[in-house]
Amino acid sequence: MKNNLNSKDIIVISLMGAVLLIAIGFLGDNLPEYSYGLAFGIIVFIAFIYNTYKEKIKNRYKVFLQNEEELNKKKRNFSNISKLHKVLKLNNVEYIDDQTWADLEMDKVFEKVDYTLTTPGEQALYEILRKPLYNEKELANRKELINSMQSNEDLKEELQRILFKLGMQYNGDIIELLYTQGETKGYKKYLYDFLALLCLISIGSIFFIKTYGVLMLLFVSSINMYIHYKINKDIIGKVNSITYLAEVLATAKKICTLDNVVLNDIKDNLERNLKECSSIIKNSSSIGRIEGIDALGDYINILFLSQVRGYYSVIESIEKKKDFIREVYYIVGEVDALVAVGLFRKHLSEYTEPELGKEIDIEIQGEDLKNPLVEECVANSIHLKNSGIILTGTNMSGKSTFLRTLGINAILAQTIYTTCSKSYKSSYFNILTSISPKDDISTGKSYYLGEAESVLRILNKLNDKIPVLCIIDEIFRGTNPIERISASAEILNYIIGRKAISIVATHDIDLINLVDKRYTPFYFSEEVDEREGLKFDYKIKNGVSPTRNAIKLLRFIGYPEEITKGAEERILPLET
Repeated sequence: MKNNLNSKDIIVISLMGAVLLIAIGFLGDNLPEYSYGLAFGIIVFIAFIYNTYKEKIKNRYKVFLQNEEELNKKKRNFSNISKLHKVLKLNNVEYIDDQTWADLEMDKVFEKVDYTLTTPGEQALYEILRKPLYNEKELANRKELINSMQSNEDLKEELQRILFKLGMQYNGDIIELLYTQGETKGYKKYLYDFLALLCLISIGSIFFIKTYGVLMLLFVSSINMYIHYKINKDIIGKVNSITYLAEVLATAKKICTLDNVVLNDIKDNLERNLKECSSIIKNSSSIGRIEGIDALGDYINILFLSQVRGYYSVIESIEKKKDFIREVYYIVGEVDALVAVGLFRKHLSEYTEPELGKEIDIEIQGEDLKNPLVEECVANSIHLKNSGIILTGTNMSGKSTFLRTLGINAILAQTIYTTCSKSYKSSYFNILTSISPKDDISTGKSYYLGEAESVLRILNKLNDKIPVLCIIDEIFRGTNPIERISASAEILNYIIGRKAISIVATHDIDLINLVDKRYTPFYFSEEVDEREGLKFDYKIKNGVSPTRNAIKLLRFIGYPEEITKGAEERILPLET
């Protein structure tokens, strides 16, 4: 069996052996001569059992990490996963807004990418996907880290081993601990220190004033017991978070021990911030003990308010060092997230790294683009330069999927430097969509008003700093055809006259003749089979859709002939 004992293990086992030998030495004459041999055998047996236990733990995490599909299928709580993003987005930064995130089903995309092992990893990955980068140097650094963690199997395994030991936080809320105002009443700590000292004095007084000393001890211990259980009930969540925070800081220290040049900047940053957190690591151990395992330890803890005093001491340190702790927390999470991106790439049938630039021309060019959420997805290619698309086509032919494919890949390109395509080249974009706006019954907001507000937020983002990639599905479908087409034409001409690329899907073929010539018509189509119904090839084609399928679809699913035939007869005079 491979030896996994490190220097710390050897010291612990040696001390155990020394204590055993000293005990035998004291007993000396009362023990038979073979006692020393027996003691040596016991020490060897302890070492063997300890080593076997370590090997079992190591194998357990190896088996877990090798089953990557199960790791990706873990249960997720998006309310918790998004907490870091919600506090960070208060900064003046361009984020993927909630409408775009929902339109592109980015929660599901997150699940595809998420091979993280830790809570900070989940939260950092979510933040990374919500925050596109517009800086070439930042993206290049992220690319280098992802590639190194993906290609260097030893480095990936070392990082996963460390991160696996940290794991998820299931009790408490570490973001609340790090980003909300903590206890500032310093007098409490001094009061509890005084009560602990009073308890010690009471114990000592028993030797001098006997009965009165016992009564004094009973009185003080009753107070301390009441305080312990009352405060413990209020702080248990934060105690769990402090315990987890200590593990995060310990994980950061372990990452700093890895010898790999690609981690140099990460290690320098961690070491610089960890220097400010040493007191937190030292003081947090006393507050994370589990009651019920050691009765004597529990009584001493309650009597001297050890956990309560430790809590206020650590909280005070955390308040002073929050900026440093937050930095460490995010870096540990980012490392976990970037390892996960490498695993995500591994499980894609095809991917490429994007080519992003800030040329004068606004451009997006994707060859064989695929949607990571669609099994056996049909690939489509597109090339736009200072222009837009009017996309027509029949129902279910692939328009909305194509819009989402384009938006998802644009986000992945500027966040995790990965696209589901054969090749991808584009400008840096502020990515905005209006695909699935909703009405709001609670505020009396109509579907049309929801659409209007959704499109307006896109118009308000048009500026000369960052080009906008705007993706709109069925613009103003919630109102009448005359006003819809007129307003849509004006809006699309307004967008294309700014620094933007616009891709718009519509059923209004008349709109094509009303928009700027910089809009190119494309369409999706289908074939109709009376037995098998509609067949789609999901391939984008140049031009205007020559077919409709709404009534054919009604006939196929069983609508009465009277309805479908009558509807077709009504259409004939409108088409002539």
